[in-house]
Amino acid sequence: MTAWSVLIEAAGGRKPAGAAIDLFIDSMLEHAGIVSVPQNRTGYGARLAVESPNPAAATALALDIFRAAVDDAGLPASSIVRVETITEAELDRELARPAFPELVGVGEIAELLGVTRQRASEVQTREGFPAPVARLKSGPVWTRASITTFVESWVRRPGRPKTAVDAPGTLGAASQTQRKGAKRTRSSTSRVRVS
Repeated sequence: MTAWSVLIEAAGGRKPAGAAIDLFIDSMLEHAGIVSVPQNRTGYGARLAVESPNPAAATALALDIFRAAVDDAGLPASSIVRVETITEAELDRELARPAFPELVGVGEIAELLGVTRQRASEVQTREGFPAPVARLKSGPVWTRASITTFVESWVRRPGRPKTAVDAPGTLGAASQTQRKGAKRTRSSTSRVRVS
């Protein structure tokens, strides 16, 4: 025999009374049942544990238990809209998985890429970089899975990235202009000290 977890949901009819729900909960307890009742809708549901040789037999047994508990509690008639049958072991695996994907920000991306936070911010503007799932006041966030996929396909080139200043034919002019500005600043400072 295998231990099964069966989820059953019913919808429609009128909103169940509190006393009927209490009776329904009591009858589900012997089957390790968990009862759900939506606040603003009609309907009710339960997840219960049964032992059976196969999923079809587990589903049939759980439906019989559910219908008997509904009748005993005097719940309003509703249509069954969902039935899900899985092994208890699979349910445990599902419950162990995070309900929300792991998120990363620029700091975590920098660690994954082995670069500075500044460089990670620059990399996120590259074509092919995944779009963030949200933008918070602290900055954009991505799913770790999307960043991992990007990292695996990212072709890294050695050295610093080229900029317009580094382009051939422009290096000298830009560097000379920067140096002249720096010399003027130094000489101005020197003159102030001398006078």
